[in-house]
Amino acid sequence: MPAETETTVTALRAEVSRLRAALKKSKRSHYYCEDAWYSCPKHPEGCANEYTGKDCNCGADRWNAYVDGLLAEAAPRDETTAEQR
Repeated sequence: MPAETETTVTALRAEVSRLRAALKKSKRSHYYCEDAWYSCPKHPEGCANEYTGKDCNCGADRWNAYVDGLLAEAAPRDETTAEQR
């Protein structure tokens, strides 16, 4: 591989690594508030409103699943496998 190409590949890998780190930081925790309307039943400290059910109602599960999908797409691949494609 030419030196210029190798430098570009190294820079791209570093950028992907930075993007993956930013994505990991964007994951959300379940929301809790004393006002039962805004509490998420999946929050570790529980929900102030016992009638909301057990499913996430704050969007954290949906967002985190989306982020996990992006992280999977940007996961490092084996270089040998990538070269064979």
